[in-house]
Order: sequence, then structure tokens, then C-alpha cells
Amino acid sequence: MANDYFIAEMGKIAQLHKTRMRVKRMEFKSIDVHEIRAHLAPIQTFMLDLDGTVYLGEELFPWSLPFFNRLRAMGKNYIFVTNNSSRSVDYYVTKLTRMGVTV
Repeated sequence: MANDYFIAEMGKIAQLHKTRMRVKRMEFKSIDVHEIRAHLAPIQTFMLDLDGTVYLGEELFPWSLPFFNRLRAMGKNYIFVTNNSSRSVDYYVTKLTRMGVTV
């Protein structure tokens, strides 16, 4: 049940950001939990931008940790990317760790 709730919530989030998605285009208004699972199944690694996707400024989005935990539970990988070259890798590792994200 918790997994179904999580996947349903991710569907809502994806619907909000569907214009930014570069993976297969899907209509999220009518998609169900099983369809989301089927679309996520072949994806082994997720590339995630940081500011505005994982966190905003100094605040971690409430869905970020559950999303990372679920990815790990599914045996999926995730990597972080950013177009902000003004900070070092160590800065981002420290920031994410401070926010509770496993890096």
C-alpha cells in the first residue's frame, strides 16, 4: 500500500513537471500505478538536477528522501547533475548530506 501511495504521488509530481520530462511522453491524467511501474522498470539510473528538483535553496523538497529511498529499494541508481559551476563537488556532497540525502 505504501508503495502504491508513493508511486501515485510521484505520478502527481510528474504531471506537474511533464513538460520538462525528456523520457517517453505520457499522459499522466489517466495513468495508473501499474503503468508508472512499467515505465520505470527499464530505467536503471536517474539523472537529477539539484536546485529546483531535489531542493530549493536550503530546503529539501518533501518528496526527495522518499523518492531516493524507493529508488534504492528498487535497486535503481541516481546521480546528481548541476549547471552551477560556481561550487565544488565537495560543497554539494556536504549540502546533500546535511539535508539527509545519501550521496
